[in-house]
Amino acid sequence: MSAAALQELYDGRALKPAASLWELAEAHVRFAELGATPAPEPAVSAALAEGDGVAVLIGPSGSGKSSVLAYVARDLAATINAAGRHFLPVFLPVAGRPEHASRLDVFGKGVMREVLFALHGQLGEHHREKLERSMADQVTHQSSGAKFVSKITALIPGLSGEVGFELASDVVSVVHRPDLDNHGGLKTLGDIVRARGYELVVVVEDTDALAFDETGAQARAFFRAVVRPLTSEVDVGVAIAVQSPWLDGERRLQEAMAVVERAVTAPRMPSPGSDASARGMVEAVLARRVERGLENPGSLGENPVAALFTDAALDALGHELRASGSMRKPLTRVRDAIDRRADTGMPDRLDVTDLLEIS
Repeated sequence: MSAAALQELYDGRALKPAASLWELAEAHVRFAELGATPAPEPAVSAALAEGDGVAVLIGPSGSGKSSVLAYVARDLAATINAAGRHFLPVFLPVAGRPEHASRLDVFGKGVMREVLFALHGQLGEHHREKLERSMADQVTHQSSGAKFVSKITALIPGLSGEVGFELASDVVSVVHRPDLDNHGGLKTLGDIVRARGYELVVVVEDTDALAFDETGAQARAFFRAVVRPLTSEVDVGVAIAVQSPWLDGERRLQEAMAVVERAVTAPRMPSPGSDASARGMVEAVLARRVERGLENPGSLGENPVAALFTDAALDALGHELRASGSMRKPLTRVRDAIDRRADTGMPDRLDVTDLLEIS
């Protein structure tokens, strides 16, 4: 039974470490459930709901920043604020897009294009064709967050038909303005979205890729030219994932530190204080993935993770999490182990030797 379950997880790619934003949102385990404090989700969510400045989420690569932001965005989409407006979360990638990461006006227009894409999928055929004719180049723009945003907007009541088209038409007029406001057009965009009964929030979750530039030039430009102007009087909630090395140690950047000082909130990703707590975190994450990835997880008994992994394997995965600070590391090790065993036949349970074989 366990070998068949591992094969099913393998076939469904349920344990892949680099999941899509939607998969991250669906599979996210809140840090409060993991016993890790302080949990970052409430702080980020409250800051975005406040809607006036930047929320910074700090942590090393692979620590779960994207998972937290995807979960918070999906949760906000199902929430109504004190003014009775639904939230409209939009993701804008900056990785591989140097102008998005260095010019506020381009960043702002990128957000507007993502809003248009989000609305595009909610419109009827007549409205969709009309929008495409008026701005085909903007509507067909696609990004890593586009599918996620499209799924989020599908959850938001009323954001379709005439309302969606009216909002899209208003956004089109802003995108084509030669001059944007001092916040890259986000302040104006926020007002437009608000006037139609929604509250815009903007999320940038792929900033880890900026760390690939070892000179730090791209990250410095991003924090100085794009993020810094958004820390005050923007009237839109903005969340930014920030690499902890930019704030600590030899690679720290004064520009990033200045943004954190002005942020509405700046929680750090929790890290386990012991191998035992790290193992508990790994088990909880694996349990959520298994629950979502198997058609009948109950067939494995009350503890499906224990049915699929030996104690020694779970201890090793917990140790790796604690040593690296990255949940992606143990998930990568599990993925590679089942990839390897897919050629020779799945075991009843993955043991530490299966994990170490792919070192």
